[in-house]
Amino acid sequence: MTQAKPRSPFVVSARRRTPTRTGTRTGALAFLAALTVPGVAVTAQPVPDAFTVTETGERFATLQDAVNAVGNTRATIRIAAGTYRQC
Repeated sequence: MTQAKPRSPFVVSARRRTPTRTGTRTGALAFLAALTVPGVAVTAQPVPDAFTVTETGERFATLQDAVNAVGNTRATIRIAAGTYRQC
């Protein structure tokens, strides 16, 4: 009587995956993507006092507010460290 040869862990099966497994994986990815969207919305909100007009010391939450305060004069606007998606 011959014994069955043990399978190598490196042998790749030629079987196809079932559609339900693929659907489950896709559903899990969609769920994880939905969880990250609110986090993006929170980080995109204006940061208080992120933009400072150096000549006057005034601070603004948005770059546009700082530019509007400068008007037609020449000024320097200091931007706090961070990522801003206002342009």
